[in-house]
Amino acid sequence: MKKIILLPILALAALSLTACGGHFAKTQTTEQQNAPLDCTGLHMKHAQWHFTDANGLALDVTGACHKGMKHGNFEFLVDGKRVAVTKFVKDTEQKTSCEATGEKTRDPLEKCLAKVGKN
Repeated sequence: MKKIILLPILALAALSLTACGGHFAKTQTTEQQNAPLDCTGLHMKHAQWHFTDANGLALDVTGACHKGMKHGNFEFLVDGKRVAVTKFVKDTEQKTSCEATGEKTRDPLEKCLAKVGKN
């Protein structure tokens, strides 16, 4: 009798765990590529974005999305020139190597992008 009751309970537990696993796309749509940097729903190594930020900069960004989060190094380019490389861990900015002024600094990404074109 215990085995009969235990089997459906285990089956329900397994189904509930797999249902919460989520589904992530391994490719980007054109709309996702032309929108601001967002990894929601993506799981891929070479994601790309082409958009204009709040400062009016036309940015080209490449990086990796893992389980819907920015994870790894993201390269930010303006007019084909690299202005920043930012390392993200689970959607959190860890460090940024800013090259916006011609010399490398450790400014946060937002501050770095604000410097572009002001040198």
